Amino acid sequence: MKLPISILVTLFALSSSILSAQFVCTTWNEGDRKGEGEDAHSIYRQAMRGASADFDLAFEHWKIAYDIAPAADGKRDFHLTDGIEIYKHFLANTDDEEKKKEYKAQILKLYEECIACYEQKVIQLNDCDDECYDQKIGYVAGRMGYDMFYTLNSPYGKNYDILKRALETNDVGAEYIVLEPIAHIAVHQFKKEKETKENLLKLYSDIERIGDYNIENDPDYGEYYDSSKKRAMNAFKPVEEQIFDCEYFKKKWLPVYENDPTNFEVMKQVVVTLKRRGCDSSDPDLAKIEGEYQKLAASYNAEIQAEYERNNPHVKAKKLYDAGDFSGAVAKYDEAIAKETDPLKKAKYLFSKASIEGRKLKSLSAAKGSLKQAIELRPDWGRPYMLLGDLYAIKSRSCGDAWNRGLGVLAAIKQYSRAKSVDSSLSSEASSRIAKYQSSKPDSEEAFMKGNKPGQSVSVGCGIGETVTLSFR
Repeated sequence: MKLPISILVTLFALSSSILSAQFVCTTWNEGDRKGEGEDAHSIYRQAMRGASADFDLAFEHWKIAYDIAPAADGKRDFHLTDGIEIYKHFLANTDDEEKKKEYKAQILKLYEECIACYEQKVIQLNDCDDECYDQKIGYVAGRMGYDMFYTLNSPYGKNYDILKRALETNDVGAEYIVLEPIAHIAVHQFKKEKETKENLLKLYSDIERIGDYNIENDPDYGEYYDSSKKRAMNAFKPVEEQIFDCEYFKKKWLPVYENDPTNFEVMKQVVVTLKRRGCDSSDPDLAKIEGEYQKLAASYNAEIQAEYERNNPHVKAKKLYDAGDFSGAVAKYDEAIAKETDPLKKAKYLFSKASIEGRKLKSLSAAKGSLKQAIELRPDWGRPYMLLGDLYAIKSRSCGDAWNRGLGVLAAIKQYSRAKSVDSSLSSEASSRIAKYQSSKPDSEEAFMKGNKPGQSVSVGCGIGETVTLSFR
C-alpha cells in the first residue's frame, strides 16, 4: 500500500532527524541492498528529468536510494544534492507553514551531510588531495550559504559562519553567488556590533580581490563575478563612513573626476565628499582637484551672478549704488520697473530710484515724479510720503530767507502728516519728524507783516512746488 507523499516526507523527516545527530556517510557497496539502491536511484533520477518531472514519484524512490546509501556508489553526491532539489521543489509549492519549516530543516540537514561525506572522504574525487577536498567542501558550503540567505531565511549568525567557510576555504575559487549575501550579512552583523571593523575591512578586500581575479581569469563567469562584486561592495555603503579611510574614498571618487575632469558639478561633489570623508586638504590629489575647482568656481559664480543680474536688474542697481554709480543705479532701476508686473515690487523699485534721485543726484523734480508713481501703485504705503517730507526738509535749507525756509518746512510736515494718515505703522516716526521741525515753521510776526494769516493757503517755491496751509511756530 502506498502512503500519501506528505506522510512519507514527515516520516522520513522524523527518522532522519534522529540519524543526523550521528551521521556516518555510507555507500551501497557496503551492504546487501546494492541492487535495490541502484534501481531506486535510476527511477528517481529519471522521474526528475525534463519539463514533465514527477517530484512525488522521484521522492518516493529517492528516499529508498538515500536510506540505503547517502553517498550512492561513493563516486557522486547525487543522493544528497538531488534530495535538496526535491525538498526545494516541495518548499516552493506549499503554503503550509509547518511543512515549510520541515522542508527547510531537511534541506539544511542534507547540505550538512553532503559536507560530512566529503569530510569523511567517503565520496571519492579523482586525483584529489586534502586541498582538493577542502575546495569541494567550500563549494558545497557556498551553495548552502546561498540557499540559507535567499531560500531558507536562516539566522544570520549560522548563515554567516557557513558563508565565511566557503570564502575562506576556496578564496578566489569561491563562486560568485557567495559574494553578495556574505556582504549583506557582514554589514548587518557590524551594525548589531556582532562583527568588528577589522573583519569587515578584510572581507571587503577579499570580495574585491576575488571578484577582480575572476573577472580577469574566468571567461565563462567573469561577467557574473563583475555584477556580483559590484552589488556586494555596494552593500557596504551604509557603513562606509564608519569603516573606511580617505584612501578608500579616493579610490572610489577619483575615477569619477577623471572621467569628467572639466565638469564643475563633478569637481564640487568630489571635493566635498573627500573632505567629508576625512581627506586633508594637503592630500595632493584633493589639493589638485580643489585648486581647479576654486578657479572654475570663481568663473562659474561670476557667470551665474551676471546672468542673475541680467534677469534681476534691481540687484545690479543696488550693486551700482554701493559702488557710487548713482546714475547707473537709476538706469538699472528703470529696467527693473519696466520689466516688473507686480505692483508692490514696482513701487519698491520706484521708491529706491526716488531716494537716489533726491538724495544723491539732487534732483527733487525727478524724485517727486518717481514717488508719485509709487504712491499710485500703493496708496496705503506711507514710506514715499516720508521720503518726500525728508527731501522737502533738506531743500528748505537752501530756500533763501527764513520765511521761505519755513514754508519749505511746512511742505515737509504736510507729507509727514499724510504718511501717518495712510499708514498707521509710521505714526510714531512721522510724529517725531513733525515735532522736530515745529521750531522751523514760519514766524507769526513776519506773516503779519506780509499780510498772511493762520490757515491761509500759500504756494511754496524753491523748486518744491507745493501749496501749504499756514501755521506758525
